[in-house]
Amino acid sequence: MTDKDTTGTSMGSGISRRQFASVAGTAAVGAVAGCLGSDAQTIRVAAWSGTYAENFEEGVVDPFREETDHEVEVIPEWAEMLSRVRSAPEDNPPFDLMSAHGDFLLRGAADDLFAEVDLDNIPNLDTVYPHLRNEFRTEYLEYGVPTDGASYAIVYDESNVDFTPTDWTDFLRDEVDSGALEAGFWTDTISTVAVMTGEAEGANELYDEQYHDALIGVLEELDENHIEAWTAGGAELWENLRQEVVNMGMSYTGSGWVETDDNDDWEIVTPSVTSGYFDHFVRVRGTDEKKEAVEEFMNHMLDPEIQERWYESGNVLLASEEAEYDSRGEETYPTSNDEMETMLSGFPNFQQLQPHYDTLNEQFSEIVYE
Repeated sequence: MTDKDTTGTSMGSGISRRQFASVAGTAAVGAVAGCLGSDAQTIRVAAWSGTYAENFEEGVVDPFREETDHEVEVIPEWAEMLSRVRSAPEDNPPFDLMSAHGDFLLRGAADDLFAEVDLDNIPNLDTVYPHLRNEFRTEYLEYGVPTDGASYAIVYDESNVDFTPTDWTDFLRDEVDSGALEAGFWTDTISTVAVMTGEAEGANELYDEQYHDALIGVLEELDENHIEAWTAGGAELWENLRQEVVNMGMSYTGSGWVETDDNDDWEIVTPSVTSGYFDHFVRVRGTDEKKEAVEEFMNHMLDPEIQERWYESGNVLLASEEAEYDSRGEETYPTSNDEMETMLSGFPNFQQLQPHYDTLNEQFSEIVYE
């Protein structure tokens, strides 16, 4: 990453916001550990496989191992995460804590796969953006806490694009006929198309049938005139850009930074309203004997200093309002509650999407996959 500011921004008292967060967070971890008095445990944490799990271990897990007597086993998982909990005996789950977002949260809670936590034992939740604490998927706070996320960005080859993209509607410009959009997670794509449609705030077109004709019309327009490749993952996008099959595409912001740093002709911009995902880490059912250790780890994850280390290792979107980014992160990710609310308005809301899920999925598949 570039221009990492390790000193923090000066506060009136002479201590930086980052330094204050570090002192406060360390005190909170110590206080919670003392109150819980939890014996040394091995906490099994299911995290998204690939570089996410690697960065999670480096930025979050390693410091916890150093600071406590607990051991943490990181278990890389993907789409089968919920099914593994569902198929295991209720008193013998495959892991104690798991990352979940969107439909994973919805389905896991509906199937009673999660267990309650005591938020009084997670005081660092107070450092989280108020929108995440008080409005965004608050029905899942009984099981865990919001921790991190990823936004989608526009990547483009400036040697083959005659303008500077700024938001998702640029894919609809007449001169764009070689674009690429991610189709591996159709809900992320359709919410991005909703943002392009502009008939309602954020992605709200998804949740009201009166907007669906316009939404599907934009999707058809994209497929017929602007999208050369519907990609399934970053590797496919980067190869298409290298081969100049496409000149604009859709990537997670963090991985997009890595790729564009390595190519002089590629640039990246993250619109203020965009799609993406935001994780909650939730306690899995059948883990009562580890409840206190799991809560201690959740509190650690929200420590502003640990949040910063997580960003440094993985470019993630952070939950803590007290954590600081480097200059690129500050320019890209929300640094105020209003900015966080604006960005997340483009993320799919699976509870609201549920009544329309099957119909929109069928329409999306007919246009994109057939």
